[in-house]
Amino acid sequence: MNSVQVELSGELENKNPTFPINLVKHYTSGDKKLFPLRNETPLEVPRLDKSEEKKVLKVSKERKYRGKNEREYLVRYRNPQHEDEWLSESKIPDSQKFVRSFRQKTNFSIICLNCVI
Repeated sequence: MNSVQVELSGELENKNPTFPINLVKHYTSGDKKLFPLRNETPLEVPRLDKSEEKKVLKVSKERKYRGKNEREYLVRYRNPQHEDEWLSESKIPDSQKFVRSFRQKTNFSIICLNCVI
């Protein structure tokens, strides 16, 4: 299936940003001869704030940092031009949300063979 991923903001930020390609339409400006009363407002290009340049998408892996008890997390960003990087929890914006989500996903893959139910 061909799909497109869009960046959602506001109330829609927590929704799935992936849509089937057949729901996306190419934008064409209106024809003034066909629609003389239609006023076209110029589109505003949103500015990228420094804080939005590297927006965290998810935490994908965890490792111990230099054999100590401190852990680092492999962070994936929404913007494709930024590469994944290892960061300590204190350097990840809104880290509790992403680390909790990562741990919930990884806990389901652990099988306990000696557990008493």
